[in-house]
Amino acid sequence: MSNFYDFKIENIKNLSLEEKNSRKKNLDLFFQNGFPNKKSEDWKFTDLNTILEKNFNNIVNKDFISEDKKIKIIEEFKHNFIFLVDGKLISNSFDHEDKNNLTIKKYNYKNEVKLDKQNSLTLLNNALATGGFTLEVSKNYKFIKPLVIYNYFSKNLKESIINNK
Repeated sequence: MSNFYDFKIENIKNLSLEEKNSRKKNLDLFFQNGFPNKKSEDWKFTDLNTILEKNFNNIVNKDFISEDKKIKIIEEFKHNFIFLVDGKLISNSFDHEDKNNLTIKKYNYKNEVKLDKQNSLTLLNNALATGGFTLEVSKNYKFIKPLVIYNYFSKNLKESIINNK
């Protein structure tokens, strides 16, 4: 577990100085707070420290996409979809919708301005996130067909943390 607390923001590639400073601030605050424990009302039935100590020896934040399996799209009904592999947005389809009411784009970390000092897992995610996306739906727009999120996790993730937004 000590390897996790030795994690350096410099290990995340292609960050501007501003992003490194913001992520470092989040990571420092996370280290001060630690993982949530059973004393916190929201986490009273979950002890993350025990889970992490028993299941992880070398926690690393990997930024890769596995190609070890192709997921079959459900064919029994028409639907829109978002396809994720190991937390990364691979593809999406909103063929049944008015695309003028939908926007899906890469997550922009520069828009992260609020530090939630009370939520240590949000701090950790802000510090370590390597990707993500936003889906914006116009106010009062209702989907014509369901949205299915295909979320596949590969075998390559042993002792890895996925941090996407």
